[in-house]
Amino acid sequence: MIQNDTGIRRLHIKQMKIFKSLLKFGLFTAALIFLAGVTYQIAITQNGSPRHFPETGHLVEGEFLEFYQHLSNPELIYGYPITERMDSIDGLVVQYFQRARFELHPEAPEGQQVQLTPLGEQMHESVAPFALTKNPAICRPFETGFDVCYSFLEFFDRHGGAAQFGLPISEVEEREGRLVQYFQYARLEWHPDGIGVDLSQEVQLTFLGRQYFEQLGEDPISLRQVDGNFGQEIISLRVFAFPVHAVVSAQEKQSIYVIVQDQNLNPVTAMNVTLQITYPAGTTAFINLPETNEFGFTSGEIPFAPAQDGVGMVNIEVIANNASFRETTRASFRITP
Repeated sequence: MIQNDTGIRRLHIKQMKIFKSLLKFGLFTAALIFLAGVTYQIAITQNGSPRHFPETGHLVEGEFLEFYQHLSNPELIYGYPITERMDSIDGLVVQYFQRARFELHPEAPEGQQVQLTPLGEQMHESVAPFALTKNPAICRPFETGFDVCYSFLEFFDRHGGAAQFGLPISEVEEREGRLVQYFQYARLEWHPDGIGVDLSQEVQLTFLGRQYFEQLGEDPISLRQVDGNFGQEIISLRVFAFPVHAVVSAQEKQSIYVIVQDQNLNPVTAMNVTLQITYPAGTTAFINLPETNEFGFTSGEIPFAPAQDGVGMVNIEVIANNASFRETTRASFRITP
């Protein structure tokens, strides 16, 4: 009887050891499951849910979102998305933004799988450089043979330099009435009239992403918003003005074309457009153009009389406004004898 009791106690002790071992294993397994769940949640948080952009009606997710958000001010540098992730006509997986295009290169090392398309290189066509006086104190030469100066240099240094924009590939040029400079990944524009307006400032980046989308011949269906009218609301305006002639004589006429677009580069109709014209002699005139049509377009003739208005530069401030918005741009042309 004593031997049986001893055996029973030994069996009971062995069972308790096994039970404790199983309990420890169970707790360890549960801990692993819990940690795995936490790790998964952290990964989800780090990768981020798709981010919707009501400004344009598109979303960004995954590697592209991580790359977009690595900047403190991506709206200023890249703009808003104008497509979703898509298969490009050139065979790459890409996403278009107003000012940039992201490319996915899964074969590249980690941290380099999302790259910027060199839009500046793809879209630059040489023209005569603008006659700019270079001050060595505020200009910097680059190995490409071009200098970056003044406000362009300040913007370049402040927002990432060559790592963000690439190297300069042109001198300062005059395009559509603006002073611009091309870099490998971008084009900088000088907007002395844009300081302090929303994201606007003295130097801005051209919407090369949208322009390259059209130049490459991508499917326009990709521009459609992901959710009905989502993103159709007008958030901001862009105004473009183009005098027909850069130089006119007394025997010629001068006209100006004006285009008003929203943040998606869609035409804005029924905008009031006023020209404030300052002639070489210092006199000022105001002209109201017809409202913009369904293409966001309007035009008109600019009167001038060299004997009265003088010979030299005519500066034009173009003001587009309605009940909700007011945006300006500048243009100019020269009167010769």
